[in-house]
Amino acid sequence: PLLGYLFRSKSSNSQKRNLLIFVTARLVDPAGNPIRKEGVEDVASRATVDVSTRANP
Repeated sequence: PLLGYLFRSKSSNSQKRNLLIFVTARLVDPAGNPIRKEGVEDVASRATVDVSTRANP
């Protein structure tokens, strides 16, 4: 105990660090297969209906 008291140190050191987290969203189908970007654009274009072509009887 006496030797421990002689060699003890009370200094502290602190450093600031930044943590960066990158998140990338990826679309997948129900089976877990990735959906290509072109496929997403095709689905979006099919979901848009052109009213002028549907209005002609």
